[in-house]
Amino acid sequence: MRLAIAVMTGLLALGACGKAGEAKSASQPISESMAECAAIFNVTALTAERKGKSAQQVSAMREGAGAFREAAVKRAGVEGASRPEADVRKTYAEKYAKWEARWLGSSDAAFILDARENLDWVQYCGKMGKAHGVLPVR
Repeated sequence: MRLAIAVMTGLLALGACGKAGEAKSASQPISESMAECAAIFNVTALTAERKGKSAQQVSAMREGAGAFREAAVKRAGVEGASRPEADVRKTYAEKYAKWEARWLGSSDAAFILDARENLDWVQYCGKMGKAHGVLPVR
């Protein structure tokens, strides 16, 4: 598992460049994608913390997760959700469980097999965060 986390950490470092899979937002509402990005940011923060990354780096990831959650609630309201906060809370919990199992609970082989999609999601979140003013990405 350590090898897989090291591989993904290297991929995350490259994640700010490249082309994200734009099809992600087409398959689910933007608010759901934002909640998923919040989960991904929190799981990567946990991974970074376990790998001994700086408190500043971990904090920045957690702040990004919080920003995505707030944006998801606002967006869910725009999308017509009658209970935006409750809906996002539920979606976030489901997505967090998915990504926690995928990043922290999978075998090295499964982790590596999922690396392309994981990287696509990281890139997508960065681009969506920038496009919607959620993240201060350049």
